[in-house]
Amino acid sequence: MRQVERNVNQSRDCGKAGHNTVKQKAIRENPAPVFLAGTKYSDPVIWTDTEAPKLRQEKTIAIAKDWERPIKSLPGWPPCCYHPGRPPSPVSPSCVPDRQAKRHCMHITIFGSFTPSLIKFRGPLITEMVRRGHKVCALGPPTVPDMGSQIRAMGAEYIPMPMQRRGLNPVADAALILRLARTLRSLKTDIFLGYTIKPVVYGMLAARLAGIPRNYAMITGLGYAFTETSGFRRRMIFSAAKGLYAAGLRLANGVIFQNPDDRALFARMGVLPKDKPSLITGGSGVALDHYGFSPVQQERDAPVFLCLSRLIRAKGVGEFAEAARRIRSRHAHAIFRVAGPMEKGEDGITPEELAAWKNDCGLETLGPVEDVRPLIANASVYVLPSYYREGTPRSILEAMSMGRAVITTNAPGCRETVEHGINGFLVPVHGVGELEQAMERFIMEPDLVRTMGRESRRLAEERFDVKKVNRAILEFMEIA
Repeated sequence: MRQVERNVNQSRDCGKAGHNTVKQKAIRENPAPVFLAGTKYSDPVIWTDTEAPKLRQEKTIAIAKDWERPIKSLPGWPPCCYHPGRPPSPVSPSCVPDRQAKRHCMHITIFGSFTPSLIKFRGPLITEMVRRGHKVCALGPPTVPDMGSQIRAMGAEYIPMPMQRRGLNPVADAALILRLARTLRSLKTDIFLGYTIKPVVYGMLAARLAGIPRNYAMITGLGYAFTETSGFRRRMIFSAAKGLYAAGLRLANGVIFQNPDDRALFARMGVLPKDKPSLITGGSGVALDHYGFSPVQQERDAPVFLCLSRLIRAKGVGEFAEAARRIRSRHAHAIFRVAGPMEKGEDGITPEELAAWKNDCGLETLGPVEDVRPLIANASVYVLPSYYREGTPRSILEAMSMGRAVITTNAPGCRETVEHGINGFLVPVHGVGELEQAMERFIMEPDLVRTMGRESRRLAEERFDVKKVNRAILEFMEIA
């Protein structure tokens, strides 16, 4: 990838002349700013201010000449300085935000289609918003037991928002939009954040009806609708999801993605408008203290391979079981465990299949687990052969934070977590043979368990620290 460094002439106003033609061309070719949290995807062409002595030093804008030529926010450059079609300036009074003006209390509403995720995945973000002095209200479907007390313990308000997570029902969905609009208006919401498909699509429509000034969408993976599977029904689901996302994202002030593949796909399909600002984060991040480093305790002759997943085919559970069966024929001492809830539907694993796997390869099925840390601590290697169109799998981040080597697929969302041969191995989607070989490497070369595990922890600290992820999200949303 070519890198070129060009000097920037001094300019004190974002809209005035003084910037060289190369820079103006770059801005025209990148009409919407794309901010990247972390450093993995930046391979930049850099303009520096070395020949502009009156500008503050070390203020650079990096434009990566790769799949999307993204604009990256670097230290000292407030994100609001990047306006579509206008060159950036670190000193223009019209661009630099008034930090004092933004310190007033904002009313922020977050809406997700699965209420427990408001605690597990958005909990640290909610807590940080509250810590900064803002009023936060979380919306989600009612649950049994009720999750309201846990959300209120974080300092936020919780309002149940009944909805059907799956399927399309025009009457029920229209009622949801109107009910959500009334709720947003009554809460006097300043900023709305929706994640997962219905809260994104219907949330943006409701926020527009309610007159909410700032609305953001978070794409936490594309899931079942975008999984590469043939069939008329899948094509219909894909077309419907594509249309819904396109309608919703047009109304958003900005879009947050958890991996670059999802953003590239939405841009290619025309779902993401060209002038729409977007952010790419390291998934939802992981709490490094909560999932602290845990040295591998397993004996060298008893490696334990762990998979934490909902029991659906697209998560690669079947491939995991088949690879385990093959390995057990040669290494009977190896242990294979899978933990996660059963799910109904055509993609769900049946109880009969689980029983067969237990008999054929001794697969240990542990069911849903509230706290996964003891399971990870007792594992040697974490395995997730998913092809589900993940955002960035949280279970992998938790295993990395605790110092476990990882085997996962070279698929969107998953591939961002592994540097092949450094902290684990990437295998092809549906590649049972390659998965078998990767797991056997850890049996034949047990020292890899510890060396790659330490690298996983290092990568978790560098790229996936939840504090860094949330800081990038709040800066993108301009929440002080």
